[in-house]
Amino acid sequence: MFDLGFWELALVALIALVVIGPERLPHVMRTTGMWLGRLRGMTLTVREELEQELYRDNFTPDDSDIASVDEVKQLITDTRSELNSIGREINDVGNQRHDPQINADSDASLNGK
Repeated sequence: MFDLGFWELALVALIALVVIGPERLPHVMRTTGMWLGRLRGMTLTVREELEQELYRDNFTPDDSDIASVDEVKQLITDTRSELNSIGREINDVGNQRHDPQINADSDASLNGK
C-alpha cells in the first residue's frame, strides 16, 4: 500500500527511538499496532459490505430480464426458421436449374411447343 522497504522502516524506527526515547518506545509501538489493527479491521469490514452490496445488486435477475431473454430466444428461433426456409427455396431453384428434364420442359414452353 505505502511500498515501504526495509531501509525506510529502519529509518522510521531510528527516528522514533531518538524522538520518543527507549523507555516509552515499546508502549507507543504497542498502541500504534493496536490502532493500525483496528483500522485494518474497519477497512476490511467496509470492503466486505461494499462487495456484498455490489454482488447482490448486480447478480439478481428480475422478471423483466428473464422476459427479455425469452423474447430474444424466440426471435432467434423465428429468424433461424426463416433462414432455413429461404435456404430450401434456393436449393430447390438450384436443383431445378441443373435438372435436364425441367430445362427441356421450360425451353419448350418458352418456344410455344
